[in-house]
Amino acid sequence: MIEARAPDPRPTSELMRLAKEDPRSLGSASIGSPTRGGLWGGVEMKDSEGIVRAGAYGWGTESVILSIERAVREVRRCHPDSPKLYVGDIARERGGWLRPHRSHQSGLDADIGYFYKTGSVWYQRATAENLDLPRTWTLIRALIEGGNVEMIFMDISIQRLLQKYFETLPEAERPQADLFESPLRKDALIRHTWGHASHFHVRFTDPAAVKLGQRIGRELQRIPKPRPPKPAPRRIKPRAR
Repeated sequence: MIEARAPDPRPTSELMRLAKEDPRSLGSASIGSPTRGGLWGGVEMKDSEGIVRAGAYGWGTESVILSIERAVREVRRCHPDSPKLYVGDIARERGGWLRPHRSHQSGLDADIGYFYKTGSVWYQRATAENLDLPRTWTLIRALIEGGNVEMIFMDISIQRLLQKYFETLPEAERPQADLFESPLRKDALIRHTWGHASHFHVRFTDPAAVKLGQRIGRELQRIPKPRPPKPAPRRIKPRAR
């Protein structure tokens, strides 16, 4: 379970002062909506022992990045010989429109690859022949258990493969039957969307980041992006004479 950050109770004037003087102390702000929004104080997803960045834009709220990293660690704990996982687009550093996506604007959406039997692959259509179901389910389960997943968009063909895989699990390890979308349940956690047979799309929740965006989002977007610190000058050793 990801520990949720509580909304900041300080007055708006104090938040704005900190945004200019000590922005890291505020954490992330998710501004607007996933389809018309922005991001402030985001964290960039980095390549790591278990993750390979596939997207050009890997910025999200701190909670989103931590959630993905935690889920991948869980896969590697349960399956020690797992290949690296590709993670696609999340958001731009300051959010906003990100071609070709409709969403991915406020730091709460992430495109995540599947695990394949053939090793690390990005944007390959998953099938019964190549999809690594145990690792893929462990990944999805770990994301859901983080407690901050609002919905997952996944092609119906992949949902059916997972449902068939669940039949092989001990009854105590099977998820609830209403996890997937059905004609009688359109608001299920995992929903069908075309174009998601090569990866799945996770929409996260981050109440503290959303609340901060609601309070001072417009003001935050007017603050210029801070310049990176200048590198320290190189000290050149004098030549021996």
